[in-house]
Amino acid sequence: MRFAALSLLWSWTIGLCAAQAADIIAYCEPIAPYSYEENGQSKGMSVDILKEVCAKAALSCEIRFVPWARAYRETLNTPNSLLFTTVRTPDREKLFSWIGPFAYRESWLFALGDTSFQVATIADLNRYKIGVVSSEASFQELKNLGIEEAALDISSSNEILIRKLLHGRVDMAASTVDAIAAHLAHQDTPVSKVRKVYRISRSGYYFALNLDTSPDLSRRLSQAFAEVAATGFIEAAIQRYHLSDLHY
Repeated sequence: MRFAALSLLWSWTIGLCAAQAADIIAYCEPIAPYSYEENGQSKGMSVDILKEVCAKAALSCEIRFVPWARAYRETLNTPNSLLFTTVRTPDREKLFSWIGPFAYRESWLFALGDTSFQVATIADLNRYKIGVVSSEASFQELKNLGIEEAALDISSSNEILIRKLLHGRVDMAASTVDAIAAHLAHQDTPVSKVRKVYRISRSGYYFALNLDTSPDLSRRLSQAFAEVAATGFIEAAIQRYHLSDLHY
């Protein structure tokens, strides 16, 4: 019995050490086709690029799928961690160290297809209830455009946001074409159910490193990213997930 207990403790200790052994922890939201799990495996365009970069840098990486707001918070507070897939914005600039860009990102306001909302000016948008995920770039982008906070309805994840849109709890939802298509598919809803109403922005996707990350680790990741980009791997990953319009 004592031997069995010691063996169990030893196994648990080994498992704990292995869990702590990753050189970097990568936080992300499960959002196909960028980052998701399938049959216990992490997949997606951004995941593939990150894995290749870490392999090139000879660094081990543990990917953790959590809601976006938590991923953002954990990366801010955890040395040797990164956040992806992340938009680089002025208000985030000094909060992270940046690697990229590796793809374009175009954000839109979407409404249900059977609505007749007409938007000619920003003032028009303030007449509607606009759904957005907390801590996502779209939130600050909408505020920068002049959208009043009273017009914004905050969600903790894209899954919740899309459910609100489908059930009429918000008039519009901020998302990207690929992200909203993935979430609609997850809820067995055709993409034709929604339509584009207003383009919010066009920017780039990055890996965002915690500022207290080891300088050596940051340097190795940055150098590896440049080497991976030069091989054409990023373009191939974008094509593999049928995201040809995201080429940088």
